[in-house]
Amino acid sequence: MTELAPRTLIGRDLQVSRLHRVYRRGDSIEIDESDHTQITRRRIFFADVEQVTLHKEKRVLVPIALGLLVGIPSLLFIALGGVLPPVIRVGGWLAFALALVGSVAAAVFIPRWVITIRGGGVRARASLGMGEVRAREELGTLLTAIADVQRREWAAQAPRASRVEGASRESQGSEVPSAGSQGAEDNSAGSQGAEENSAPVTPV
Repeated sequence: MTELAPRTLIGRDLQVSRLHRVYRRGDSIEIDESDHTQITRRRIFFADVEQVTLHKEKRVLVPIALGLLVGIPSLLFIALGGVLPPVIRVGGWLAFALALVGSVAAAVFIPRWVITIRGGGVRARASLGMGEVRAREELGTLLTAIADVQRREWAAQAPRASRVEGASRESQGSEVPSAGSQGAEDNSAGSQGAEENSAPVTPV
C-alpha cells in the first residue's frame, strides 16, 4: 500500500458557518471544509492549476473579537458605575477606549494576506496569517512547485502529441497519391475515349 505524502498547513479561511483548512500534500492542494458536523475534502492537482493570486484584506474578525472581549466587561463597569468605586469606573472607561482604538487599528493597519488557488473547477482560499515578506515567500514556493509539475506534464505529453501529428501527416500523405492515381485513371479513360472517337469510319 502506497503511503500518502505528509500534509503541510498553508492557511485557513473562516466564513460565517464554515471553516476551510488548506493543506499542501505532495503535488496537490487539499481543502478540508468543516460545517461543525462533517468534513468535506476536495483536491486540486498542481497539473490542473490555472490561477494563483495573493492579495491583502482588512481584518474583520479581529476587531469584532477584541471589541467583545474588552468592550463587554467595560460596558458592565460603566453600567455599575454607581456601585463600583471611582477607580474601577475610570478603569472601565479606559478599557472601553482601548478596545475601540485597538479595533480600529487592527482593521486599518494590520491587514491579512490571502492566497487563492483555482484549478479543476475547485477554488482554495487561505489566510496565511503572516506578514507580506513571508506571504510572498510562500507564494514563490508554491509557484515553483506548480511550474515544475506542469513542465514535467508538458514534457511527457510532447512525444505523444508528435506521434499523433506524424500519424496524421502520414494519413494525409497517403491520400494524395490516391487522388493522383484517380486522376491518372481519369486521364486513361479520356485517352480511351479519344481513341474510340478517332477510329476510322467505313464508307457505305
